[in-house]
Amino acid sequence: TTMRLPLLFSTLFLSASASASAGLDLDALREAARARDLPRLAQLSEASSGEPLEMYPRYYWLNAQLSQISESDASGFLNRYDNTPLADRFRNEWIKELARRQSWPAFESEYLRISQPNSELQCFKAQAELARNERSNLNANKALWFSGKPLASACNPIFDALFASGTLSNNDAWWRIRQAFAGNRADFARQLASRVGNPSELSAKNVAAASNAPEKYLSKASGDSRAAREVQLYALELVGRKNPDQAARLIAEMEEQLSATDQRFAWQQLGLTAARRHHPSASVWLSKADMSDLEEEDQAWFLRAALRASDWSAVEARIKALPKERQDDKTYRYWLARSLEAQSRTLEARPIYLSLSEDFGYYGQLSREKLGSIIETPRAPYKTSSEEIKQIGEMAGVKRALLLNSQGWRVEGNREW
Repeated sequence: TTMRLPLLFSTLFLSASASASAGLDLDALREAARARDLPRLAQLSEASSGEPLEMYPRYYWLNAQLSQISESDASGFLNRYDNTPLADRFRNEWIKELARRQSWPAFESEYLRISQPNSELQCFKAQAELARNERSNLNANKALWFSGKPLASACNPIFDALFASGTLSNNDAWWRIRQAFAGNRADFARQLASRVGNPSELSAKNVAAASNAPEKYLSKASGDSRAAREVQLYALELVGRKNPDQAARLIAEMEEQLSATDQRFAWQQLGLTAARRHHPSASVWLSKADMSDLEEEDQAWFLRAALRASDWSAVEARIKALPKERQDDKTYRYWLARSLEAQSRTLEARPIYLSLSEDFGYYGQLSREKLGSIIETPRAPYKTSSEEIKQIGEMAGVKRALLLNSQGWRVEGNREW
């Protein structure tokens, strides 16, 4: 079905273009929205009533005065245009406004309609629960803390509550400081210093010294406190970004100063930097590290480094170290089969190739080639009937998509399509 869509779209687009001039002027709408011209937006909204795109001027009229509109105005729009991309877009903006107003009952009602709430909305939801003294779900928000990236300010009251209850500990605070440094977010690491008592080693002056001259800093650093060790590891990472081989020598020289955990972390960060630069020693360095605490993309670099080095035993080990659901992905299943075959374990590889060969995607084709299967010629292109074109052209979302595209609103048109 998906292969028919481009042909249907092009056929329908030609017919929509001819009649587009009779409807809403989207250029005028764009200018009014940019200028926040409420009278003009109201005029366009009234004039477009009954047209396929009538929701667009109404959306921009509401959005231009989001902090002033009533809950009934917002719910009226959401109910009228329910299950449309524009209603979903407005809901994501409106729900944040409800949180700013601390209108928690209305917020929680709309929250149920958000299919994939981001971290900010999750924290607002937790605030809503705290506001009615509901703490049974508070601990479920603990996972939000374990990110090296700054989160929205909405999460700060939740983290305060988690630290106050003992759900988050001092070690958890240090973990996030380490991840902030690893992501080259030194300012964010310093912001987190208040969670661990603002040690002098995390002062602006000391962190700047490590940032500006990491080699010099390492030559003088003692690492006799937790904060000092975190800045030490940060300095090692900075050296690794400029000169991976020098960083490897420094890590080896500092083995007596670093705990086993800190050594694994240092090799992990150096190995990831090296892997992204296709350094020949990346896989060797990563073999001294742990990949279990990393996010999916960083774990993939462990595998890429082993593939680049043709270290097939490492490829096998790193795939098998992934969570089970990730191992079941066809990409990893294919490369596991390749690693087994390269290690002369063809009998173990063949069943994986066979199961993948039933898939019509990229790795299915590669697997069929490995099995020596004959690749079939593509089927004849599908011919769209006039009845199919008529049926799809009558769909409300398709009408809006075609009209939007005919006036150059391609992003909005693609969302509707």
